[in-house]
Amino acid sequence: MEPRNVFKVIVATIGLLGVGYGLLYFVDGILEAADLGSKAGLARYYLGRGIVEVALGLAFIRGASAIAGLAFPGRETPVFEDPLGGGMGDGDA
Repeated sequence: MEPRNVFKVIVATIGLLGVGYGLLYFVDGILEAADLGSKAGLARYYLGRGIVEVALGLAFIRGASAIAGLAFPGRETPVFEDPLGGGMGDGDA
């Protein structure tokens, strides 16, 4: 596995962790807002932070290739080539 691909997996994993923490904050915000004796500012903070973290996590997952392109400029992932010389799916069975 090339370093570029490993980096993409790491970035996507960080994005997945961000989505998880964002959902946790979002649920905490909903539960805090449902508590009648709580502070409204705290509930808004949790809800806002949850939404931002989910959005950033999804951006990391979706943009892992672009982020890897910034980290490894000029290096493209090689296209799969058949070692026997035949193309994939070109009907030369």
